[in-house]
Amino acid sequence: MRDDTCIPLSMTQFVILRTLIDSFGSPVTSRDIIQSVWTYDETISDSNLYVYINRLRKKIEENPSRPKYLITIRGLGYLLNTIVANN
Repeated sequence: MRDDTCIPLSMTQFVILRTLIDSFGSPVTSRDIIQSVWTYDETISDSNLYVYINRLRKKIEENPSRPKYLITIRGLGYLLNTIVANN
């Protein structure tokens, strides 16, 4: 929910978000996200994951190009952040 509006998520987006929530406060590697979402034998690259993360950001971030909640940790993966400083 954002601004009291329910946001429809695809199943893949939901599982990515759930994975990040389960590891709240700790970064999750791209590989760990990929393994939790795509449990079957399909080759999913980091660039495939990046597309899904960007689509999820467009739904949950006020400004997806400057994310406050779904943070990229360069060289590692992603972090779900709910503590946002008022700038």
